[in-house]
Amino acid sequence: MSAKRKGIFPNLRRPFKNKTSANMQEYIDEQINRLMDNIYHKLNKKLDALINQPNTRHNNGNAPKFQPRLINLTNIKFTKEQVQTLSLGPNFTIEQEPKQYINKLIIDTEYAIRYLEPKIQNTL
Repeated sequence: MSAKRKGIFPNLRRPFKNKTSANMQEYIDEQINRLMDNIYHKLNKKLDALINQPNTRHNNGNAPKFQPRLINLTNIKFTKEQVQTLSLGPNFTIEQEPKQYINKLIIDTEYAIRYLEPKIQNTL
């Protein structure tokens, strides 16, 4: 960090003999403003260069052709809606695996029973 400060504010390292705190503050403010102006002008030059750069259009007609996401290896004929849903991928499955569904249902039921009154819990 101190190496960065030395590189950014080399003039601030000189001694402040015979200067009041107001003079020191003015000097530091002047140095910071000069530095910020330099950074501002550099960034504006970069922005102007980007704006003035000619627009390049990419020809997507030459884009590589990928294999379809869904390949039906069975004799089953799918409807258009089914093919669209299956093409979305495994995160968009319609049904859950039965074992997971049953386990989740059991956990949810036990959780709900625990919050019932004790008299009702014993009857279940």
